[in-house]
Amino acid sequence: MNAKLKTVLVVDSSINGVISRAEGSGEGSWNSPEDGVHYKSTITEIGVCIMGRTSFDVIGGKNYDGVKHWVMTNNPELLANNHGNENVIYTNKAYGELLDEIALGGSSKVAILGGSKVYTEMISHNLVDEIIITIEPVVLQAGVPLFGSEVNESNWQLVDHKKLNERGTLVLTYAKLSA
Repeated sequence: MNAKLKTVLVVDSSINGVISRAEGSGEGSWNSPEDGVHYKSTITEIGVCIMGRTSFDVIGGKNYDGVKHWVMTNNPELLANNHGNENVIYTNKAYGELLDEIALGGSSKVAILGGSKVYTEMISHNLVDEIIITIEPVVLQAGVPLFGSEVNESNWQLVDHKKLNERGTLVLTYAKLSA
Protein backbone atom coordinates (compact mmCIF):
# COMPACT_ATOMS: atom_id res chain seq x y z
CA MET A 1 0.00 0.00 0.00
CA ASN A 2 1.17 3.51 -0.72
CA ALA A 3 2.50 4.99 2.54
CA LYS A 4 1.31 8.50 1.60
CA LEU A 5 -2.38 7.51 1.49
CA LYS A 6 -4.24 7.53 4.81
CA THR A 7 -7.19 5.13 4.93
CA VAL A 8 -10.02 6.08 7.27
CA LEU A 9 -12.79 3.60 8.05
CA VAL A 10 -15.95 5.66 8.69
CA VAL A 11 -18.96 3.91 10.20
CA ASP A 12 -22.17 4.39 12.19
CA SER A 13 -23.02 1.68 14.70
CA SER A 14 -25.62 0.83 17.31
CA ILE A 15 -24.48 0.09 20.86
CA ASN A 16 -24.57 -3.63 20.03
CA GLY A 17 -22.36 -3.28 16.93
CA VAL A 18 -25.04 -3.38 14.24
CA ILE A 19 -24.34 -1.12 11.24
CA SER A 20 -27.48 -1.83 9.23
CA ARG A 21 -30.85 -3.34 10.03
CA ALA A 22 -31.63 -6.75 8.61
CA GLU A 23 -34.08 -6.61 5.73
CA GLY A 24 -37.61 -6.57 7.12
CA SER A 25 -36.52 -5.93 10.73
CA GLY A 26 -37.81 -2.38 11.08
CA GLU A 27 -38.53 0.83 9.28
CA GLY A 28 -36.92 4.23 9.49
CA SER A 29 -33.49 5.55 10.21
CA TRP A 30 -31.90 4.91 13.58
CA ASN A 31 -29.12 7.45 13.02
CA SER A 32 -29.32 10.88 14.62
CA PRO A 33 -29.57 14.04 12.49
CA GLU A 34 -26.35 15.26 14.12
CA ASP A 35 -24.51 12.19 12.90
CA GLY A 36 -25.91 12.71 9.41
CA VAL A 37 -24.27 16.14 9.37
CA HIS A 38 -21.01 14.80 10.84
CA TYR A 39 -20.88 11.82 8.45
CA LYS A 40 -21.48 13.90 5.33
CA SER A 41 -18.96 16.54 6.46
CA THR A 42 -16.29 13.88 7.06
CA ILE A 43 -16.83 12.22 3.68
CA THR A 44 -16.92 15.54 1.83
CA GLU A 45 -13.71 16.70 3.54
CA ILE A 46 -11.89 13.49 2.56
CA GLY A 47 -13.29 13.66 -0.99
CA VAL A 48 -12.66 10.03 -2.03
CA CYS A 49 -14.35 6.89 -0.78
CA ILE A 50 -14.44 3.13 -1.28
CA MET A 51 -17.63 1.23 -0.61
CA GLY A 52 -19.42 -1.96 -1.53
CA ARG A 53 -22.15 -1.85 -4.15
CA THR A 54 -24.95 -2.55 -1.68
CA SER A 55 -23.78 0.31 0.55
CA PHE A 56 -23.55 2.57 -2.50
CA ASP A 57 -27.09 1.67 -3.52
CA VAL A 58 -28.32 2.57 -0.02
CA ILE A 59 -26.31 5.73 0.85
CA GLY A 60 -24.15 6.45 -2.17
CA GLY A 61 -23.87 9.19 -4.75
CA LYS A 62 -27.21 10.80 -3.99
CA ASN A 63 -25.75 12.15 -0.73
CA TYR A 64 -22.18 13.07 -1.58
CA ASP A 65 -21.96 15.21 -4.71
CA GLY A 66 -18.39 15.97 -5.71
CA VAL A 67 -16.99 12.97 -3.82
CA LYS A 68 -15.22 10.34 -5.94
CA HIS A 69 -16.85 6.97 -5.21
CA TRP A 70 -14.96 3.74 -5.91
CA VAL A 71 -17.65 1.06 -5.75
CA MET A 72 -16.63 -2.57 -5.29
CA THR A 73 -18.66 -4.97 -7.44
CA ASN A 74 -18.39 -8.14 -9.48
CA ASN A 75 -21.34 -7.17 -11.69
CA PRO A 76 -19.94 -7.10 -15.26
CA GLU A 77 -22.61 -4.66 -16.48
CA LEU A 78 -21.63 -2.12 -13.82
CA LEU A 79 -17.92 -2.68 -14.45
CA ALA A 80 -18.42 -1.89 -18.14
CA ASN A 81 -20.25 1.41 -17.63
CA ASN A 82 -20.26 4.18 -15.02
CA HIS A 83 -23.76 5.21 -16.16
CA GLY A 84 -22.76 8.79 -16.92
CA ASN A 85 -21.45 9.76 -13.48
CA GLU A 86 -17.78 10.73 -13.60
CA ASN A 87 -17.57 10.58 -9.79
CA VAL A 88 -18.57 6.90 -9.64
CA ILE A 89 -16.11 4.21 -10.66
CA TYR A 90 -17.14 0.57 -10.39
CA THR A 91 -14.23 -1.78 -9.79
CA ASN A 92 -13.31 -5.30 -8.79
CA LYS A 93 -9.61 -4.58 -8.16
CA ALA A 94 -7.80 -5.94 -5.12
CA TYR A 95 -7.93 -3.41 -2.27
CA GLY A 96 -4.16 -2.81 -2.17
CA GLU A 97 -4.07 -2.19 -5.92
CA LEU A 98 -7.05 0.17 -5.67
CA LEU A 99 -5.43 2.15 -2.84
CA ASP A 100 -2.26 2.52 -4.91
CA GLU A 101 -4.32 3.83 -7.84
CA ILE A 102 -6.13 6.32 -5.60
CA ALA A 103 -2.79 7.55 -4.21
CA LEU A 104 -1.36 7.91 -7.72
CA GLY A 105 -4.38 10.07 -8.54
CA GLY A 106 -3.17 12.59 -5.95
CA SER A 107 -5.40 11.82 -2.98
CA SER A 108 -3.87 11.87 0.50
CA LYS A 109 -6.87 10.25 2.25
CA VAL A 110 -9.61 7.82 1.40
CA ALA A 111 -12.75 7.00 3.40
CA ILE A 112 -13.81 3.36 3.67
CA LEU A 113 -17.62 3.38 3.89
CA GLY A 114 -18.57 -0.27 4.11
CA GLY A 115 -20.38 -2.44 4.31
CA SER A 116 -19.36 -5.16 6.68
CA LYS A 117 -17.57 -7.25 4.03
CA VAL A 118 -15.47 -4.27 2.89
CA TYR A 119 -14.67 -3.30 6.49
CA THR A 120 -13.68 -6.88 7.36
CA GLU A 121 -11.44 -7.32 4.32
CA MET A 122 -9.72 -3.94 4.72
CA ILE A 123 -9.00 -4.52 8.44
CA SER A 124 -7.91 -8.13 7.83
CA HIS A 125 -5.43 -7.03 5.14
CA ASN A 126 -3.99 -4.35 7.46
CA LEU A 127 -5.12 -1.56 5.11
CA VAL A 128 -6.82 0.79 7.61
CA ASP A 129 -4.95 3.57 9.44
CA GLU A 130 -7.81 5.16 11.36
CA ILE A 131 -11.36 4.32 12.43
CA ILE A 132 -14.02 6.98 12.98
CA ILE A 133 -17.01 5.26 14.55
CA THR A 134 -20.23 6.93 15.57
CA ILE A 135 -22.02 5.03 18.33
CA GLU A 136 -25.75 5.75 18.37
CA PRO A 137 -27.53 5.10 21.71
CA VAL A 138 -29.80 2.40 20.34
CA VAL A 139 -29.84 -1.40 20.46
CA LEU A 140 -31.05 -3.03 17.25
CA GLN A 141 -32.68 -6.43 17.34
CA ALA A 142 -31.17 -7.81 14.16
CA GLY A 143 -28.87 -6.66 11.45
CA VAL A 144 -25.46 -6.56 9.85
CA PRO A 145 -22.47 -6.58 12.25
CA LEU A 146 -19.62 -4.10 11.88
CA PHE A 147 -17.13 -6.90 11.15
CA GLY A 148 -17.60 -10.46 9.97
CA SER A 149 -16.40 -13.38 12.08
CA GLU A 150 -13.34 -13.83 9.86
CA VAL A 151 -11.80 -10.45 10.81
CA ASN A 152 -8.19 -10.54 11.99
CA GLU A 153 -7.39 -9.13 15.42
CA SER A 154 -5.70 -5.73 15.60
CA ASN A 155 -4.99 -3.09 18.25
CA TRP A 156 -6.15 0.52 18.23
CA GLN A 157 -5.64 3.67 20.33
CA LEU A 158 -8.40 6.19 21.06
CA VAL A 159 -7.13 9.56 19.77
CA ASP A 160 -10.28 11.69 19.81
CA HIS A 161 -13.87 11.62 21.01
CA LYS A 162 -16.85 13.94 21.00
CA LYS A 163 -20.48 13.90 22.04
CA LEU A 164 -22.80 14.96 19.21
CA ASN A 165 -26.07 15.42 21.10
CA GLU A 166 -27.84 15.21 24.46
CA ARG A 167 -28.94 11.61 23.82
CA GLY A 168 -25.28 10.63 23.91
CA THR A 169 -24.37 9.93 20.29
CA LEU A 170 -20.58 9.58 20.39
CA VAL A 171 -17.92 9.90 17.70
CA LEU A 172 -14.79 7.94 18.58
CA THR A 173 -11.59 8.15 16.54
CA TYR A 174 -9.01 5.38 16.79
CA ALA A 175 -5.51 5.15 15.30
CA LYS A 176 -3.92 1.83 14.40
CA LEU A 177 -1.18 0.74 16.77
CA SER A 178 1.98 -0.71 15.27
CA ALA A 179 2.19 -4.48 15.48
